[in-house]
Amino acid sequence: MTKPKKSNKESVTFRIAPHKKKALDEVAEALDQDRSTVLDEAVTFYLDHYKWQIEKIKRGLEDIKAGRVTPHEEVTAYWKAKREDYMGQ
Repeated sequence: MTKPKKSNKESVTFRIAPHKKKALDEVAEALDQDRSTVLDEAVTFYLDHYKWQIEKIKRGLEDIKAGRVTPHEEVTAYWKAKREDYMGQ
């Protein structure tokens, strides 16, 4: 008899609004996945998104400290010219 595989995952319990649970179950069914798999993918996406965002913010703050910035007036003039080109003016 073979031993069951040991999972490298841990359980997490949290509360969710009934309409969200229903929507989650509908997504899981449409994807032919279980609820846990869909939640794991959703959390991965969420964490990746916020890790990316936090890294961009940190880099931006480092740029500000190092003086690597573009004056507001330059940015405004650039986008105003882009808009005028687009609008054909």
